[in-house]
Amino acid sequence: MDETIINETITLLQELIRNECVNPPGNELRSIKTIEEFLKKKGVKCEVYESAPNRGNLIAKIKGTKKSPSLMFGPSHVDVVPVEKPDEWIVSPFSGEIKDGYIWGRGAFDMLFIVAAQCQAFAMLHNEKFKPKGDLVLAIVADEEAGGNFGCKWMIDNHPEEMKIENAVSEFGGFEISENKLILPY
Repeated sequence: MDETIINETITLLQELIRNECVNPPGNELRSIKTIEEFLKKKGVKCEVYESAPNRGNLIAKIKGTKKSPSLMFGPSHVDVVPVEKPDEWIVSPFSGEIKDGYIWGRGAFDMLFIVAAQCQAFAMLHNEKFKPKGDLVLAIVADEEAGGNFGCKWMIDNHPEEMKIENAVSEFGGFEISENKLILPY
């Protein structure tokens, strides 16, 4: 993979960690705006949906060429759980520091690295003029760590057309949505 792409993805991950979107209260709009800026620099159009003050969700789409099943990258979340004992961390929990070959920070593993990778992959597909049969959707949401009322639930209640998909790839792998049921692959 191109070194520039790797560095851009690492920088995005570090920015997401440094945004410190601890839930509660969330303040995910910081990271949603970071992602929006990243995507726009890559020529990707996206829509931000503010579910409450400082709470936001982002949708980007690559339209399919046919009426075929859609695929979603996500819904992936940008909120993180609170840090209970910050003095026990090897580095500051919101530094995004690279140490011993790892990027350190709250949310680096759950799930900000996936968000950064999905955003980069989506932008690359967009810029390569990828034409999927069904829609390819990027969904980045708020509030997964505290119930989803300002994230997935809010999007489904207020913008169901944006969340209507048949298949998704998220933090626990791939899954299928059928007749409003989640079907896991195992």
